[in-house]
Amino acid sequence: MSTLEVGDKERVNNGLLSVAFKPTPERSSSPASSARTRVSESPSEERIEPIKRRQTQAVEIEDISWVQCLKALWSRSGRKKLKQQILSGLRIEDVPEPPDKDFIKTECPYIVTVSVYPVDKASDPIEARCTLDTGCLQGNIISAKLAQRLGFVEYRPLSERESTGATLLTGNIHTAKGAVLVTWHHFTSTKFFHDMRFLVTESENVDLIIGTASIIKHNLIPPPNLGVGVGGATDLNVPSKPAREKLVGDVARLTTEEKNAQRSLNAAIKANSSDQNDKKKRLHKKQKEKRIAELKLAIYDANKLLEGKNKPEEMKAIKTQIATLQEELDAKEKKHSKPQGNKAAKL
Repeated sequence: MSTLEVGDKERVNNGLLSVAFKPTPERSSSPASSARTRVSESPSEERIEPIKRRQTQAVEIEDISWVQCLKALWSRSGRKKLKQQILSGLRIEDVPEPPDKDFIKTECPYIVTVSVYPVDKASDPIEARCTLDTGCLQGNIISAKLAQRLGFVEYRPLSERESTGATLLTGNIHTAKGAVLVTWHHFTSTKFFHDMRFLVTESENVDLIIGTASIIKHNLIPPPNLGVGVGGATDLNVPSKPAREKLVGDVARLTTEEKNAQRSLNAAIKANSSDQNDKKKRLHKKQKEKRIAELKLAIYDANKLLEGKNKPEEMKAIKTQIATLQEELDAKEKKHSKPQGNKAAKL
């Protein structure tokens, strides 16, 4: 058995039969919109590997003789039989990206990985794939499976407009079972979206969809610029946030996580549950992480302050402050990096 790759410009058996195939392009999933969302500073998460987008068709050809090739050359029925035999062995295979610039080689900027927080705020966030869909006017959408993973057992009632459903860009009819308020963030931003309204659906095979209303309200995607040469096109390679904003975001995130861990511990003590020690360890861990983030921010600010000073006395005082902060930071990071078996020390 031999394997033959078939592309747009390739022919079978030295020109005896022309077989051209074009891969079917993928279509994006659909929509969502928001109600009352509070935005604050946020943490960062790791990216997942980009999705493969290019595919080709390959044909497995078995027992093709020269007699069949000659029949295909001179006979219409021979060509038909040979073509049917080739098509019967058709399969789809992934191929590497081409060297030219006709294909997208990076992740789609409108399909991103985000961190979504469970109902139990003390639990670690869950990674989910999120589509920014400017064509959805009904509301933000969350799959029923993800809603269950996040711990939602009851849904909020739908408005009259939400309950009527909607037709998505894919042509699917979307109907919602109820609504939930979800907190999420993306690792490239310091924004933290609290209690964003999502409609729970079983008809869409997606994790999250952010719709038109939320995209416009929170400026997630700039409005299109259709004027050629006026202002230029929107640059998707947005530069990262300044270092200080990330440090501030880390402090804000860890402050929230520390408060959630404290509430979780208080609830465990009140219920006299058996996991109190685990809750205490988690609280101590979050306190350490928060203190480390605060020290990094203080050192950053002190170094920036030092750049604008010229007087030796002021410079010496700031350098002393930086050295003290750095010494405490090194001690905290060294202790924090010890194995989990060690007893958690209080700050």
